[in-house]
Amino acid sequence: MALTINGNGRETLVPADFDTVIFYGARFRVTEFFGPYLHWIDETGQVPSSAVLRASARTFVAYTRAYRIARELAKAGCNVLFVPAPFYTDGITDIDRQGRFLGIYPGAARATADHRALLWGALAEAAAQDGITIVPQPEDTVTRGALTHNVFASAEAAEQGDTGHKSPAFAARWMQDVWPLTQARAKAA
Repeated sequence: MALTINGNGRETLVPADFDTVIFYGARFRVTEFFGPYLHWIDETGQVPSSAVLRASARTFVAYTRAYRIARELAKAGCNVLFVPAPFYTDGITDIDRQGRFLGIYPGAARATADHRALLWGALAEAAAQDGITIVPQPEDTVTRGALTHNVFASAEAAEQGDTGHKSPAFAARWMQDVWPLTQARAKAA
């Protein structure tokens, strides 16, 4: 896209050159936010207060460099959608025992859709304050509390122990939720 825009010899791009900018993944690892909270909810049977969630969500979003870039684009008037890095893929490695995710936060495996919605809501509210729309991971791709279904693993995930990257089918599924948000903005303009 940048080559097409710059094809006329321009040397810079500005936010106004785009209807929408989508950050996809960009090291915005929501698993790091979800894990401790989902485990705590499971352990205590309670949910954190809205004040705690608001404060921690604001801190979490600001922690990621790509998010800070997105925030600057939004300040400049650009429509910004942020698609976070997805939950780890289930069944690729033994994350229950490896001292990774469920090894550290085993209660996250028992999270419900309502628990996830609460956390997605906190992140969405924090991002909205910066003019950014967070697009949550589709519920139909989630399994075991806060993992991604194995059918969405990248092609060589098992051989490489890659729990992060996903298949083109996964990207296509998430884009089903993203695309209407780009169209709504285009129609409003």
